[in-house]
Amino acid sequence: LIAYLKKNVKVIALVARDEASAFTLFETLNDRGLELAISDLLKNFLLGRAKGRLDEVRAKRLSMKITLESADAGDKVVMYIRQLWCSQNGLVRDKDLYSTIKKTIGNPAKAVAFADTLAKNAKTYSALLNADQEFWKQYGFNTYKSIRALNILAHTQPRPLLLAILANFASAEITKAIKVIESWSFRFSITNRLGGEGMEREYSKLAKEIHEGTIKNTKQLVATMKLVPSNADFKDAFQKYALKKSVLAR
Repeated sequence: LIAYLKKNVKVIALVARDEASAFTLFETLNDRGLELAISDLLKNFLLGRAKGRLDEVRAKRLSMKITLESADAGDKVVMYIRQLWCSQNGLVRDKDLYSTIKKTIGNPAKAVAFADTLAKNAKTYSALLNADQEFWKQYGFNTYKSIRALNILAHTQPRPLLLAILANFASAEITKAIKVIESWSFRFSITNRLGGEGMEREYSKLAKEIHEGTIKNTKQLVATMKLVPSNADFKDAFQKYALKKSVLAR
């Protein structure tokens, strides 16, 4: 290894004038073929857009990171950012996330605002991953059971809608809406009517309408969702459904 390093490896030092130049260099390396993780690109982009407000963005991003890591969700940063974005803007895929955010956040003020949104919603997102968190006590035992059920089903698709509900609905409406989403998700799972992608698309669409103020309560939410399998369709599918996991059967 030492012989190889001596004969075949060259180290090139690139000295950036300032942090802004370093962010540009980082992104250029990615454009020229050195593939980087989406999380690294997003971090670099936000810090680069921050310019004179760099410390604000850095602090808010660190707050988000600490919150997710404290809930053992430190490996889900990109999923969190994407699902939070979906909850406010509609569905976006992993491969399009970076380019979509890059087009939207064009100045330091928007970079700071987005970093602030990421920091503020991290605690809520962490709670969605674990029904046993203290967060759920304020909503009662039935809501705890619904969140636990969604995690047993391993459904990540409702999270954009849940984030929107928790951010915009009154407490009593949150309890009712989460119960409805549990029912919807189970029906979709049994009937396979939409598939994972279709579920996330519909949930993200509803989440955006909540964020924009079009949907304000559970009654309006139920009235807007037109694709839920009927009782008859669900019953027929359930009678034929093969369960392979004992925890799901229980």
